[in-house]
Amino acid sequence: MILLFVAASLNAQVKLNNDIKTIQKSKFKRTAADSLYLEINNFIYGTFYNPTYWETKTPTFTVLKVDITWDGRVSDMRFSDSADSAFVKAWNDKLQTHDIKATFGRYAKEKSYEYLSLLIPVSFEPLQPKSENHYANKYLESYLKFDKRDFEGEAIMMTPVFVQVLAKGNM
Repeated sequence: MILLFVAASLNAQVKLNNDIKTIQKSKFKRTAADSLYLEINNFIYGTFYNPTYWETKTPTFTVLKVDITWDGRVSDMRFSDSADSAFVKAWNDKLQTHDIKATFGRYAKEKSYEYLSLLIPVSFEPLQPKSENHYANKYLESYLKFDKRDFEGEAIMMTPVFVQVLAKGNM
């Protein structure tokens, strides 16, 4: 009798372990869209978490707007007016070495996005000793302005990208 009870318990445990493994495999499986967005996120992060850009001491809080057409292609890609010229230059320099537009296009097709904009908040914060970040109203108003015009249209707000960098001499 005890032997049958132990055998039944072991079989139940094996079945439970197999069920848990099945759930874990299906629950945490990364989709193609997840992988593409990770590539996009890493591209943005790598553009500004980079020794060539670390010289800047200016914190930047901006939005990258990516316009998607009816067939999932990228028609325009730009930062909001709150991005300073050095920030935009670092981005444009990075675009010379990698075609992130194609990645955005594949992402849009995977997610079946059409006729909308992807809005990705990007924050670059050099961590300087005894510094406080204060943003004026004019700066905050420019956060969702592109070429001095307010953003209009359908959009999906994506996960923000935060780039925090220790200031030189504060390592």
